[in-house]
Amino acid sequence: MLGEIVRNSPDAFADIGQVLTSFHDEKMLRRGVMRAIWRICEKRPDLLCITCELMEEKLYLNDEDAVVRAYALMIAGAMA
Repeated sequence: MLGEIVRNSPDAFADIGQVLTSFHDEKMLRRGVMRAIWRICEKRPDLLCITCELMEEKLYLNDEDAVVRAYALMIAGAMA
């Protein structure tokens, strides 16, 4: 939900994006955080300090969860 809020009102809620991305290491929250990162990156990638290298470094492209792997690919595509 936070990703959608930032995506639709990026200027008003720009700071939330960085807070949200700080939770990407939490396995329980990872799917939702990755989805939020992707949704924000589609519209305003400049709001996040997430890079394609981070997706590889954290092994999200090799994650055991196929959904996380898919989001990692979509984030990389949105950042390109």
